[in-house]
Amino acid sequence: MEPGSAIIAERQVNVSITDHRLLPLLNELALATADSVESVLIKFTEAFQATAQEVLNSIIPKVGDTTDAAIANLFSRAVKNYNAICNETTIPLKVYAKHYLPAPFLTPDIGLVIDVKEDKTYVKTCLKVKRNNSQQESLLLDAKEQTIVDVHVNGSQLLPEQYRKTANELVIFIVPQEGEFTVEVNAIIVPKAGENVGLYKSGEWLVTQCEPQDARRIFVGIDRPDNLATMRVAIIADKDKYPVCLSNGNKGDVKELGGNRHAVMWDDPFPKPSYLFACVMGKMAVVKDVFTRMSGKNVSIELYVENGKESRTAHAIECLKKAMKFYEQAYGREYPFDNLKLVPVPNYNMGAMENQSLIIFKESVLLGDRRSAMDESLRLISHVVGHEFFHTWTGNLITVEDWSELWKEVVTDFIATQFDVHVFGMLKRIEDVTAILERTFPLADSPNSHSLIVKSYQSSHEIFDAITYVGGREIFRALSTCMELIQEGSYGQAMTLFFKENFGKAVRFTHIYDACEKTLNSYRMTLGNFDKWFEKVGTPVISVEQALNEPGNFSFIVSQSCLNPIDDNKEQGSLMIPFSFELISKQTGEVVQPKESIILNEMQHLIKCSFDSDDDVVLVLQHGFCAPVKLKFDYSVSDLEAIAIHATDAYCRWDACKQLIQKGMEGDELVIPAMNKVLKSEKVPVLIKGYLVDFPSVRTLSLQTGSCDFATLASSRKIFAQRVSEECKEVLMQLLENTPAPEVYEANSEQMEIRKLRVGCLTLLSGIDESYMDKVYEIYQRHAAILDPTSELEPHQNYDELMTMARIILQENSLRKEEVIDALYAAWGKDPAVYKDVLAFQASASTCTAADLVNKGFDPTCMMHVQAFYTTFLKNLGAYHDVEGKGYKFAADKIIELMRTNPQSAYKDLAALAFVDYRKIPAAQQALMRTEMERVRKTRGMSPEIVSLIDKLL
Repeated sequence: MEPGSAIIAERQVNVSITDHRLLPLLNELALATADSVESVLIKFTEAFQATAQEVLNSIIPKVGDTTDAAIANLFSRAVKNYNAICNETTIPLKVYAKHYLPAPFLTPDIGLVIDVKEDKTYVKTCLKVKRNNSQQESLLLDAKEQTIVDVHVNGSQLLPEQYRKTANELVIFIVPQEGEFTVEVNAIIVPKAGENVGLYKSGEWLVTQCEPQDARRIFVGIDRPDNLATMRVAIIADKDKYPVCLSNGNKGDVKELGGNRHAVMWDDPFPKPSYLFACVMGKMAVVKDVFTRMSGKNVSIELYVENGKESRTAHAIECLKKAMKFYEQAYGREYPFDNLKLVPVPNYNMGAMENQSLIIFKESVLLGDRRSAMDESLRLISHVVGHEFFHTWTGNLITVEDWSELWKEVVTDFIATQFDVHVFGMLKRIEDVTAILERTFPLADSPNSHSLIVKSYQSSHEIFDAITYVGGREIFRALSTCMELIQEGSYGQAMTLFFKENFGKAVRFTHIYDACEKTLNSYRMTLGNFDKWFEKVGTPVISVEQALNEPGNFSFIVSQSCLNPIDDNKEQGSLMIPFSFELISKQTGEVVQPKESIILNEMQHLIKCSFDSDDDVVLVLQHGFCAPVKLKFDYSVSDLEAIAIHATDAYCRWDACKQLIQKGMEGDELVIPAMNKVLKSEKVPVLIKGYLVDFPSVRTLSLQTGSCDFATLASSRKIFAQRVSEECKEVLMQLLENTPAPEVYEANSEQMEIRKLRVGCLTLLSGIDESYMDKVYEIYQRHAAILDPTSELEPHQNYDELMTMARIILQENSLRKEEVIDALYAAWGKDPAVYKDVLAFQASASTCTAADLVNKGFDPTCMMHVQAFYTTFLKNLGAYHDVEGKGYKFAADKIIELMRTNPQSAYKDLAALAFVDYRKIPAAQQALMRTEMERVRKTRGMSPEIVSLIDKLL
């Protein structure tokens, strides 16, 4: 406790950030060390008759009001240093985008020597420093959890009084006034397991994770995305323990050193921000391949993997080569480097990280084959590999200027979804749409919502969420659609212009938008106010109301609204929204009004259609989910049946199936006969039938109904599924017979759709007929050779069919449940990337409770297991929101527990999901959840991201 705090702890303090007494004290506090901070705290008490903590806390809520960015940045440094070295901590401090200032210094060239010893690592950093239109005397370098050995400027060693190491910085008090000079720093870091940031231990490997601001844990520098540098790296390590030493760029010399050590050189000539620095060291095998670029030059592909897992790499390499080819064809750009290295890491917080020419992945999103990955996982691998590769141009060679604008994730993930459809068709597009419904909309409509251009945040980790990735990519899809509607071909031209004008730069959303506007302006067109999408908060809603329906004439009114959930639900005005519609005959399915695409740019539109037909017509809307909006239109069961059977757009058919199931759950007796007709119709493709027998999740049903009584929704879903099983049994049996499993396994969309349909039918039938549970077990046994890694597989055998049958057995509490669990554990209990599926099956069972989340194969230190077991349970809404609140207590316990070792995962994998529905659940459950939220909030040392999340909700 700081001096004087016990005496004046109750005093009300009101200090302004412009108080003349404050500035010198903030300077002293920003430069304080553990040895000197007490004298600074005493000065605060003498000046304000209040503790430093009270003074800082009184200012923090008002920082956003100041327009003086220099003072705001100094205040931020002081608060961060105070929190790092004092036992007391302030209330969370926000970073405001408006306080962005260009860096006074840049480091255009960096040399690193990373010398790995047994218990510590020595890092020598050589910086070429360049003034950036600044006459500032002192140089502030980011340096966290580093012990400084010595500092040199222009080759001369500084005396200890000429620099200071604080908790977060290395401050060199006076540097040369010339435009360029050099700084050399020798420091010591201690890599460890746990947080998985900076340079850390993952098993026997050393691995890096620098995004967003953890390069400063490895080397001294200006750790911000608008500081781009070429880098040369030398890694020195024991040859037996670390025979493979990887970093960005091109491999140079390998030097043999004494003591069984070697030095491996790397040179990356393309400037990059520090968050894209990477290195990996350890014992690993390598699988090599080659891709020939459109120029005829080859790229060397190297996938480094734990020994024994080489056989699981082929799918990822094939996906990468497809992605490289796709990008050349779609965007006219080839990969600019001579090599691309991929490394799957067993214990990794993120999904993957696009480090320049050295991409690091969580193992489960890179490795997988017919022996180890389900169909859904193979599609995910394709998406993630594509996403990280596409960052080459949108994120790496052109990067972000500031963390408040993550345009790189928005654009890159949009391109990845284009690639998804290219490879897997509408099967993957529907998965991608499901993600925005289940992940983005609930968050976007909560008190933790934000816009794409973020005005303030407490930690940049908060912004790496579903609003940015999933919602953002769909906004960019809408942008590209609007451009093509305004002028065909303009989107591709705009992206070409964006690449040309911004190569090698750190930019913002405005740079992309400017390229779009310039392109349209060349045609004397404009994007209008589309940029409002970047500022809006919440989810737009399009409401459609029929105005006229008579033979040959149909008209309807389209209204739009977008309420701001963090500003008293204020209306935000009209957006430019791409919108499509067509009319089909209810009787024949023939198109009577061809699909028409328009742009909605007013709050209300009246649309009139005239056609040459006397048939009853059905309105088909929003083909392909062309904009991230909620659509409200009151369809009848017969309308939905007609769309499911006759519409040509797969998204519209899928959406009709979802709405049919919702109406069935609500008691509409016409639904099951309609479902029978859809399932029997030869006009309906396997994909749509597969989705009709695979009921929407409780989350999707909640969004459709507006109810957050999850336990009731889960119960209604289960009851209706049983009714469908009983009343559609004949057609389900016929579908199984007429859609046999492929005799030769392939990982393509056609076969995946067949397997999906068969699993849905078997899931429904096994719930009402024990003979079909026997059938499930029989299929499981047909693929049991997968359990033996040494077995030679027959052409039909594959992991997906084995595990989907295992999931039915585990989730339906079959008598064979224990037998199957034992067999799966024996095969993969020590293989986290595979056994995660078993954990997810158990956590997603409708009967799962918090007490069931104990398993002999579960490793709480493995992030793949945490996500598969704990995160999956939090998404199992019917089970998690139990009436006694045991799920909430479990979540709070695990957040507090994980916070001690991996705060990033505690936030991203648990807290961000656990409390998102607090404002919407029934009052009795709100009270139970609030108790646990407050317990988490009061836990000492809780991360600012979690504190911020809870404060906004409460």
